[in-house]
Amino acid sequence: MNVLRPLLPSLAAAIWVLSAACTGQNDMATASPAPQFGAITTPVKATTTTQPPSSAVLVPTISPTSGPFTLSTSTPLPERVVATGTVNRVVVAGTDGHIYTVRPDGNDRTSVSPPTGPGFPGGQFTWPVWSPDGGTVLFSSVLEARDRVGADVTLLRASAMGGGVATIYEDDVLSQGIGNGVPHFAMWSPDGERIALIAGTGEGLVTIVLDSETGTKLDGVALGSPVYMAWSSDSKNLLVHLQDLLFVHERGAVGGRGRRGLQLRNRALNYYTPQFAPRDNRFLYGDEVDGHLRLMMREADWKTSRDLGDAPGLLGFRWSPTADMIAIVRGGQEGLFESLSLYSLADGSERLLVKRTMYGFWWSPDGSKVAVAAVSSSYRRSVDWYVVDIASGSETSLGSNLPTLEFEFVLSFFDQFSNASQIWSPDSRNIVVSGAMLKALDKVPETRDQAQAPPVNEPEQAWVLDASGAFAPVAIGPGFLAFWSPK
Repeated sequence: MNVLRPLLPSLAAAIWVLSAACTGQNDMATASPAPQFGAITTPVKATTTTQPPSSAVLVPTISPTSGPFTLSTSTPLPERVVATGTVNRVVVAGTDGHIYTVRPDGNDRTSVSPPTGPGFPGGQFTWPVWSPDGGTVLFSSVLEARDRVGADVTLLRASAMGGGVATIYEDDVLSQGIGNGVPHFAMWSPDGERIALIAGTGEGLVTIVLDSETGTKLDGVALGSPVYMAWSSDSKNLLVHLQDLLFVHERGAVGGRGRRGLQLRNRALNYYTPQFAPRDNRFLYGDEVDGHLRLMMREADWKTSRDLGDAPGLLGFRWSPTADMIAIVRGGQEGLFESLSLYSLADGSERLLVKRTMYGFWWSPDGSKVAVAAVSSSYRRSVDWYVVDIASGSETSLGSNLPTLEFEFVLSFFDQFSNASQIWSPDSRNIVVSGAMLKALDKVPETRDQAQAPPVNEPEQAWVLDASGAFAPVAIGPGFLAFWSPK
């Protein structure tokens, strides 16, 4: 069992501080030949050797590696590594408290976090986040304090192939993180130059923007919670939903002066994360109109809004990667969604795609399908994974997964985490999940109340699931959180 769980209380009984004033989304309650993968650069902006990605996966041979690390807080920090070619790796928060990147066949498992143990502070590294180019990984550090009782909590940056570890942010010593078991929420700007960070202080949560190279605090964005955010595609604007306020923080603005671009009194609390369009400055948000929750789209001029329809209960939404559709989930009062629809921006029509109880969904990078995390009817607190083809509406079952507590948390706030991390492979052929894969029951219970307790005799693993359903799930190593590189 990893170290963070004794240090910070379990997520099972936690409500994330970011969502304290909102209704909760979740009460959770034979392979092909080995693929070839491109290398990651070690100097900044160096060239990588690029090979085409493959969806093939093999039974893994795990060979953990380690090497000399220097945790640097000096100025200048080690250079941020930029990958210019195909990466196609998975970052895993290991059950041993370290961060690894690994090929999607389970091979080349490489440690990227500093050592712990004799001669080093004890503790854990957790909650990894890929840079947009895939050359660098951010992760949180919770280590035993050397000079006091308690833990030092920091945000670290490292090469995705190991080494070059640097401290980017040091938490207030009074911070308890942003929630039980969650030290930070970090999100790279699309150009990789900025990091939007939600962190804890003795006075509550702060939202700030850091320089990704130096760790310098550039902008103070918000104080308070609940808070959710999204970058614009050009990295110039940060869209922030803070309590009952929705505003755009302009790049370089300090002390709230950037909010003059747009500031709305946002009466709706039954949605969480706003989102910019993939290619321009249009954005989506929820608002209350005449007592009803509505999905709204603010046009690129930020002066006019378009009403995209009502959403009784809970609302979630994501632009398609192709920017021509919006996937909308609507839910009831249990904190779960009951339907997924596709809204066409071309003609304003809406098509029901999925009708089942679900935690959320993730668009594939090519926009051709969505992965749906549905409430399992067989096992309690488990997820039935489906991939739904956008054009035909056909569903492919990928099996049932008992998520780790951390991955369960990600699914509960899928709309915020999908702004920062990806479970899909870059070629849209696989997804990665964390926890245990469960066998199918001979007889499916008729109601959720009859669902069985899942077997728990498997260690926590990261699993690669083939989106076509043609290959069996493959475990790629011990871990409680896993995300795919962006490219």
